[in-house]
Amino acid sequence: MAFTTSGLSGSPAGYTSTGQFRFDYEDTLSAARGKDLVTAVMPFAEADLRWLKSFLSGQYFNPLNGLNVHFHQRTQRTDPLGATWQGLGLVPFNIEVWLGEVPILGIAPAAVARMLLINEISEMLMRDSNLPGTSNPWFGHLNEGNKGEALSRVFGIEFLRTHVPGTTTTGFTSVSSVWLDSPPRDDKISTNSDDIGFDATNGCGTLFLMFLHDELGFSLDQIIANGATETPGFPSSGTLPFVFQSLTGQPASDAFMQFVDLVNLHYPLADGPYGAPMDTVFPVTDLARLDTESPRLTWGVSNGPPSRLHVVMSKPTVVPTTVHLSSSDPGVLPVPATFLVFPPSDAFAVPLPVTPQPAAFVGEVVTLTVTYAGRTLTYDFTVVRPEDLLPPLEIVAHSDDLCGRLFEEQQALTFRIDNIAVFRDRNKLTYAWSVKGAAVATGPIDQPVLEILSLPPAGTALTISVGVTNEDGLTGHGTLDFTVLAPLAPLEELVRRVRCKMATAVDINRYIPPWVPIEEQRPTVESIIEVRKQLRAERAKVTDLDKELHQLEIAIQAQERGE
Repeated sequence: MAFTTSGLSGSPAGYTSTGQFRFDYEDTLSAARGKDLVTAVMPFAEADLRWLKSFLSGQYFNPLNGLNVHFHQRTQRTDPLGATWQGLGLVPFNIEVWLGEVPILGIAPAAVARMLLINEISEMLMRDSNLPGTSNPWFGHLNEGNKGEALSRVFGIEFLRTHVPGTTTTGFTSVSSVWLDSPPRDDKISTNSDDIGFDATNGCGTLFLMFLHDELGFSLDQIIANGATETPGFPSSGTLPFVFQSLTGQPASDAFMQFVDLVNLHYPLADGPYGAPMDTVFPVTDLARLDTESPRLTWGVSNGPPSRLHVVMSKPTVVPTTVHLSSSDPGVLPVPATFLVFPPSDAFAVPLPVTPQPAAFVGEVVTLTVTYAGRTLTYDFTVVRPEDLLPPLEIVAHSDDLCGRLFEEQQALTFRIDNIAVFRDRNKLTYAWSVKGAAVATGPIDQPVLEILSLPPAGTALTISVGVTNEDGLTGHGTLDFTVLAPLAPLEELVRRVRCKMATAVDINRYIPPWVPIEEQRPTVESIIEVRKQLRAERAKVTDLDKELHQLEIAIQAQERGE
């Protein structure tokens, strides 16, 4: 095994343009994980370093021999994909990157390698800023320590968010999940140590910093600037809870409990594991509201799209999130006990298949309950028999005479269904009309309307019924009961008709299609034709009303003369 620069650009080979970095790789690596991967990383190294230095100045960071970056075979490491660094003063600065040939899913290997360099170089800068004459609380005594280790991992996540937008994974197991998915989730942030391992301590620290960043909304600059410096004789003063205190003004003693209570409430251990592929579970989400296409349910037939309960969350989920459901009567309306919401999603739909019920079933209100993170929402569904799914159909009567008095004897009427839109699917509707109470001459009974040519004598009680079925077999029913009326006395009828026609007389529409005010549009031939048509219609109404008024005038005069 030997390191090589074969196939790499630069002069000499493997050096970046400023000579700050020198890359090589083990000659046992495949081209994809050796030459090609290094070639993909090299052009970004200098810019990535400048981005990192915008957070940590590293005023002493000037390695005499440059930064040597070695890409290794995986066989030399047993922990997850990663990197290490070493070097100080005259000791060469070396970064060892272990990717080997391990499959990486969901993110390009070059992005993972760049992130690992960010992790390692950030730790160098922390130490560099902690040299004599400077103050940087993020580096431990012998190494970066658990505080610096956590911060370096947060740098890596921030790098991916800003430089690889849309990425949803770091490409390997997150350190946060080591603490998140393992009981008892105890306090690992209130003590500083030289622990830099892939373990619960650094998982807790990393997730706590993501809590400050993603949940509480503090920027990375703010977090770095408020790093807690240890007070002599008071070692806990330099821990992460004091970073929380400096940022929020709340007691450091509240830090872990606020953090762990929020985690336990939204991500209980019993519903895990969570994975946290981007080392965060924040910001947390909560139940917002419930909705549905229809609150009336049945079995065997439907009225539109499949019935579902829509659960809306306040924010998109960050990791797979378990929501709990229950039904007040699972024998009628069963629901799954849990529903797993995959990120990033702020809503999901629960199917609502109703269990067929026996003949004695007449209907029931079933309450569905949704619970998550201490909040409970409920929704009431009315389960009915298939024949009762639709509301009653509303039958209305129409006459060709707009001012005619409905339901008078010898009157011709047309009966229609006013709310046929209750059928979501109105394809191939079939109709069945019937009339009870009298034998009357009717039109066809299998059409959308029923025509009665002449109502029977006054006092006759009639029942008009209709049944409508769509192609899915859904049936609705409607009934209209009325008693045939006797005609009014001639003068009373004349007064009624005049009042009706006066009520329907309106000013001409002052708008020309497409509904632009006449004053705001230059007339066109089409608009003039439209206005003249409206005028003719109004003139006909006025002429008709004038005739009715003249007849009323004559009738009243005759009544006054005693004729």
